[in-house]
Amino acid sequence: MTFASRQTTALVSLAAALARHEGVSVEAISGRAMGKGRFFAKLEAGSDCRTATAERVLDWFDAVWPSDLDWACAMPRPSGRPAAAYLVDYDAEVIAEVTNAPIWPNGRRPAWWHDVPVRTFLTQAHRQMSLLRAEKIGAEKFGDRCPKKSAIHLYWQRLDRVFGHEGAA
Repeated sequence: MTFASRQTTALVSLAAALARHEGVSVEAISGRAMGKGRFFAKLEAGSDCRTATAERVLDWFDAVWPSDLDWACAMPRPSGRPAAAYLVDYDAEVIAEVTNAPIWPNGRRPAWWHDVPVRTFLTQAHRQMSLLRAEKIGAEKFGDRCPKKSAIHLYWQRLDRVFGHEGAA
């Protein structure tokens, strides 16, 4: 496939990566970004677009790009955010602190609490991704061992209290 420019190549790559990541079609991504479903298909077929349109779409990708997905093109992100996906890397001391924190008023822990990889993932995902994304990635990584979004939400609310983010949304 021949592209009109490096910019159109980048846009098509970003659309394909985001569609794969979210489990939707490239047309769905086109609809979200442009309000029409054939934009990226036309670019892939060799069409071009105005520079202002390409920049607007690139800015849209930058704004909605998931933090757990690597930036999928050679062009730098307009915002200057890191191109590589990352999660906050809490050290073992922080994980141990959370493990022993009195965040459960009744003293009992949920069934998934003793599954250290699940608890570590949920702690690292805190404030790095949405509940839906954490539930989806957790289910992909851990299957039924990962709690549902309501349990994740409750855990994250308690982490907010531990880490002093009580007023945060």
